[in-house]
Amino acid sequence: MGCLILNVLKTGLQILKNRYFLTSLVFLLWMLFLDKDDLFTQINLDRKLNDVESQKEYYQKEIQKLKTDLVDLKSRPEKLEKLAREKYYMKKDNEDVYVLITEKKTKQKDSFFNKIRSIFSKPTPN
Repeated sequence: MGCLILNVLKTGLQILKNRYFLTSLVFLLWMLFLDKDDLFTQINLDRKLNDVESQKEYYQKEIQKLKTDLVDLKSRPEKLEKLAREKYYMKKDNEDVYVLITEKKTKQKDSFFNKIRSIFSKPTPN
């Protein structure tokens, strides 16, 4: 058993003394960890590339959707008028436009001012 271990150690030392092995090992370590394009940089760049490709797909779908909307707006004037009225608040010369904004009710803590507001907002009984 002791002879076997000594033979393995001698073989290992011979391999480590081999200049081609040492050169290859140094080159491999340099490329994996010390180079400007090391392994970790390549992994990060690959992740970024995947993110950009997914964004590209999203924007291509959005472009297609907008192109179909544009064709629809050009072919149907009533859709164009509806968009202009709802989104840009446009009106005809003989019209008045009233914009109603609804507020979301949120649960607020009972504070002094909220109690006063609630007193004055209640209708008085007749």
